[in-house]
Amino acid sequence: AKFPTLGDLARASEKEVDEAWTGLGYYRRCRMLHKAARQVEQDLGGVIPSTVEGLKSLAGIGEYTAGAIASIAFGLSVPLVDGNVIRLLSRLRCVGADPRSSSVRPFFWKEEKKLVEGREGEEGEKRGGCF
Repeated sequence: AKFPTLGDLARASEKEVDEAWTGLGYYRRCRMLHKAARQVEQDLGGVIPSTVEGLKSLAGIGEYTAGAIASIAFGLSVPLVDGNVIRLLSRLRCVGADPRSSSVRPFFWKEEKKLVEGREGEEGEKRGGCF
C-alpha cells in the first residue's frame, strides 16, 4: 500500500496523493481525504473522532458519511438517509412533496432518527432501523 497508515497519508505531499489517486475520478474526494488525514494527525493527535459530530468536523465529511463511518467503524446506531431511505419513508409517511427538495430533507432525517432511537438489541445495545 502506498499509504498504509493515516499518518503516512497525512505526511504525503499533495502531488504524491494526487498521483496515487490518478484514474479513480472524484478528485475533490482525494483532496478532502488528504486534508482530513492532516486534520486528524495535526489537530487530534492521530485519533479519528468516534462520534457523528466529531467526524463531521473533518474536511469533506457530511452527515451521511459521518453516520456511515460511526455505524460501521464504531458500532453506533445512527440515522442514515440515502435515496432508498427517502423512497421508503416517502411511501410509509405518504410524503406528497418532491423528495429531492432540500426543504423536505430535514423531515427524512427526523423520521429516520425516530426509527433508530429506542430500538433495543439482544444485548441491550441500540440497533437502528428495525421495524
